[in-house]
Amino acid sequence: MEKLYNTRIEYYGKSLDENDLPKNPFDLFSRFFEIVRKENFLTPNAMVLSTVNNNIPSSRIVLLKDFSENEFTFFSGKGSRKEIEFSKNPNVSLLFYWDKLFLQIRIIGRVRESKNSFAEKYFATRPRESKIAARVSVQSKTIPNRDFLENRFKEESGKFKNKEIPKPEHWKGYSVVPFEFEFWMGRDRRLHDRIVYVKNKFQDWEIRRLSP
Repeated sequence: MEKLYNTRIEYYGKSLDENDLPKNPFDLFSRFFEIVRKENFLTPNAMVLSTVNNNIPSSRIVLLKDFSENEFTFFSGKGSRKEIEFSKNPNVSLLFYWDKLFLQIRIIGRVRESKNSFAEKYFATRPRESKIAARVSVQSKTIPNRDFLENRFKEESGKFKNKEIPKPEHWKGYSVVPFEFEFWMGRDRRLHDRIVYVKNKFQDWEIRRLSP
């Protein structure tokens, strides 16, 4: 078996020149995301969400479902581990990594609950089985076995046969409002580009370059 430390690739990402970048990091994110959507990634909207509880970090993959000029939105269950953690400490981080572009985007911000009307609107677009699953699963709660989950799914399916499936109360939308972005682009000779956008006290974005 090849030694792990011998596993390496060369990076050939595009240049990130701080003198030729948009003033708003959301514009740069949007530009890259459009490229990613055309690259046939299996889940281009997958992102790592990291929370902290009692100084212990916790990370998991969630799916980005919407973004605007000031926030990133995902959905989860109220009472889940992540929700409990960010209800105590709203400071979270998001991480995107798209290896075909040699691009990583790290985002730090504060999370807040989205409007229920938006959650209702998105829930209505979900496949029927996904709606049932959201009603069945009380996220992060201990269950006895897989059969328990499958039986609950059958019960709920029968209950709403030929009926509209309402959004469960515990299923919520959450938005991360960033105050820092880092765009990391893998470059040749390991001289990577790292461009950081940070909000200053005037709520304007300042752009800095970091050493790789």
